[in-house]
Amino acid sequence: MCCDGTLFERGTIVSAEDRELAISKNLEVIELRGKEFFKLPCPLFQGCCTIYDQDKPKVCSRFYCDPLKKVIDGELSLEVAHEQVMKLLNLRNEIMTLVAEFEQFKNLNIFELQSEFDLIIQGSKPDELKKYGIIILKLFLYKEARKVVHTRPTNT
Repeated sequence: MCCDGTLFERGTIVSAEDRELAISKNLEVIELRGKEFFKLPCPLFQGCCTIYDQDKPKVCSRFYCDPLKKVIDGELSLEVAHEQVMKLLNLRNEIMTLVAEFEQFKNLNIFELQSEFDLIIQGSKPDELKKYGIIILKLFLYKEARKVVHTRPTNT
């Protein structure tokens, strides 16, 4: 879910070596607030990682979602972890299917969709809220399910 853009919009580049690896793999490197990243979804992800056994940016080998960490630590069963992950994936797939009916949303990723629908919600036009109601609801459920799968670290 990290590689396909479900959890993240970008992967962190942590070193010059990472940057060179990303560039050599034709990943799109971007800079935000003085840090470098590569854009997700990763073009090398085709249902699974196509460079799994090759050198790749460190973040690609180091990330574990929260349910997997809890399974490793003995805090959660594999079955429950699987249910949490599948809930998120199913919601993402449902949302992508629903938005495919609307031309203006067809080429957007899940993060871009969230931004677009946040604007629609802020606009509070009753006809748009009614038209997109099920998508808005599913996006809310998706955000909540994503929090279960990956809790973003807080800055202290």
